[in-house]
Amino acid sequence: MDNLLKPHTWIGTFYPPKQSDKSFGGKLTYTPEKGPSLEYATPLQYTENTKNKYLCGILSNGEPCMLAGTFDTAISSFSMKNGYCSFHATPHRFSYLLLGAQFSPDQTYDSFRFCITGLQEFFTDDLQNTPYQSKAITKSEFDLGDIEISLNATGLGLQGSLDKQLICNDKVALAQLQEAYNEIKNKHPDVKFFIKKETNYQITLKLKKALTILDAYIIARKIKDLFSLIFFSPTQIEYFDAIARTKNGHPVYLPVFISNPSDMSTIEKSKTKKHHHNLPINSRNTNLGSLISSWMEISENHETITTQIQGQRNSISLHEIYSSITMNVAQLEGIAASNNGGTDKYNYAINTYATSKAKGFLISLLGQDKAPGVLIFDLRNEIVHPKKPKKLLHNLNWIKLFKVSICLELIIARYALDETKLPIEVQESYMNYWIEQTDGWH
Repeated sequence: MDNLLKPHTWIGTFYPPKQSDKSFGGKLTYTPEKGPSLEYATPLQYTENTKNKYLCGILSNGEPCMLAGTFDTAISSFSMKNGYCSFHATPHRFSYLLLGAQFSPDQTYDSFRFCITGLQEFFTDDLQNTPYQSKAITKSEFDLGDIEISLNATGLGLQGSLDKQLICNDKVALAQLQEAYNEIKNKHPDVKFFIKKETNYQITLKLKKALTILDAYIIARKIKDLFSLIFFSPTQIEYFDAIARTKNGHPVYLPVFISNPSDMSTIEKSKTKKHHHNLPINSRNTNLGSLISSWMEISENHETITTQIQGQRNSISLHEIYSSITMNVAQLEGIAASNNGGTDKYNYAINTYATSKAKGFLISLLGQDKAPGVLIFDLRNEIVHPKKPKKLLHNLNWIKLFKVSICLELIIARYALDETKLPIEVQESYMNYWIEQTDGWH
């Protein structure tokens, strides 16, 4: 699989659609922080057609490709050296790179496949010993089609003499295995056996109506955001393939390198190793198919909290903590307003979604002078109003403020998960686990 979380570089020739006579050389680069970009030099006569919605290309390994996004030499630099004139540019950014074909950005596909960081650990810590299944493990329905999660495996085919493919310290046992293998092959001549090499869980979109790559990627991002809630940590798409079809209907997997700029620290945090049995939400206590179906109906209502979680990094400034607390308090007020919280906008979300452990944690940080919700709003006011007396801020160092911010995020995250109908006991376990993790930070 082509990994979207590491940089790639290709050399090739590029040209406007159906105008290969105007090809020019360039270096194509992809980084997870910036997406795909092209550094190039074009002859002066290329000005006959300067603006295109996309570029076609042939890479040095012979692979066709397409770069989606406006390409305009009018914004390039002009140079004249020793009588030679050319346009050239430092890296020109594109929306995405498609490998394996030169279809236009308007091309639609009825299927896509992708993987998200942490998906493997949601199911198991031991992929290598996970039995292969050809059918989907979970299936979710939504208005545009189906979302399936299945095991994808690669392997080496067993053929003929097993002694050339297997290592065995007992020749007699190997001969008996060969005899049994031959007997099975004679009974089932069409069967194929493979020695499993790699296995991974992957997500497949099967659409009722074909979509463009960018439209399908929006769906993938929604699922990615759900997993950020599940893990309470940033998640990234590891690979994303559009699935085309041959005339005979056979699938052709076309890797897509899409522009989704991210901070490198966030990317590294998303790659942090998770452990299946430590995850408070995992395949043992959660019906992922139902969870995804519910999430697809409500995901747009919770983009604020998922973008907060997706933006987590391994370091944070005091300014970011202040901003996070301010945003979180506004969301608590919004939760109360949208759920008939009435005049109790300060405490409704805390009383409804915080566990006893979470409330106790907030009280240990803020004190007991007033109800936790009132103190939270007082803290927000001290942050946003310059002349407001800083009673709470004087007693909270940055690590305590950070813990307050995380606790509020967990309350909002639980509100989002509650709307997916995730079992209450799983929600409470989730919140308590992350409160315990946060309490241990120093």
